[in-house]
Amino acid sequence: MSQSTWVKEKINNRNFLAPNGFKLSLINFPKISFYCQSANIPGISIPEITIPTPFRDYPVAGTETEYEDLRVNFLVDEDMTNYCTIHKWLRKTGLAETFDEYENPLEGQGILEILNSNWRPNITIEYDDLFPVSITPLEFDATNTTVEYLTAAAVFKYKIYRIKNKNGDVIS
Repeated sequence: MSQSTWVKEKINNRNFLAPNGFKLSLINFPKISFYCQSANIPGISIPEITIPTPFRDYPVAGTETEYEDLRVNFLVDEDMTNYCTIHKWLRKTGLAETFDEYENPLEGQGILEILNSNWRPNITIEYDDLFPVSITPLEFDATNTTVEYLTAAAVFKYKIYRIKNKNGDVIS
């Protein structure tokens, strides 16, 4: 049986991936990306199915791919524009309080650019049909003696994500 070409690929680039070389853009909401402090490439898994036999049960790969959440941490701007944008997106996606407030759920596209060791875009992760499911509270504290700017974390769900190389070819 012949193997797929991706099984035979070898590592050509010996540089390691830096955790601080990234840029996140939410296409519908460009104000969020500028203050982004961290973001993740969500995990992916396939649940196993157990096949019973008279001798020994054994696992096989399941059929439905499960994606973990996209998690984003960002600095909140002084006018709370980026925080309120996600807050409003959540309210508009969820149940509205009045008919005037109701809008069709807004799903967007997210793009996470991974930079190479020369700080140039190298890998792109595209998230389709992205929408927020939560945002953390903002905690104010007058007892702090130093200024620690407020950050918030948002959690997003999405339909699928694709990993592309710098030429735009899907690599996973």
